[in-house]
Amino acid sequence: MKLDKSVAVNSTAIKAHKEYDHVFFDGDFDGADFGTIICAFSCPACESNSMRIGIREFLGNKIQSLISEKILTEEQVLQNGIADRYSFADFFNYVTKLGGTAEYVAAECGNCTAHLLIVVSVRETQPARYMVALNGVWIVA
Repeated sequence: MKLDKSVAVNSTAIKAHKEYDHVFFDGDFDGADFGTIICAFSCPACESNSMRIGIREFLGNKIQSLISEKILTEEQVLQNGIADRYSFADFFNYVTKLGGTAEYVAAECGNCTAHLLIVVSVRETQPARYMVALNGVWIVA
């Protein structure tokens, strides 16, 4: 599913509150891992559909692009806990509780057709040790 128009955030279904909440990968990260790292969760709207999305689908889809394309506002992102704004001098970025860049996938549940915004991030926590965490799932319309 592609987000190509302004959306409203209807509800927060899953949300990380602390740095290491919802970590689903912890280890070295190389090209071979793209096919094996999977974010899995139940659809928060119907709870009967198990959703599985590969990490490759998230990479490069930054929350910042949704704001610049006016699909979400910065206020929606901050108020709903989708990401936090990190600023340093003239640089800014949107990051998750894990501390990595907030990247997303927009998906539709195959069972109930709910539209979901799923946000994860990848962060190097030690040299050659990476963590990937689900920051949250939001129902959008």
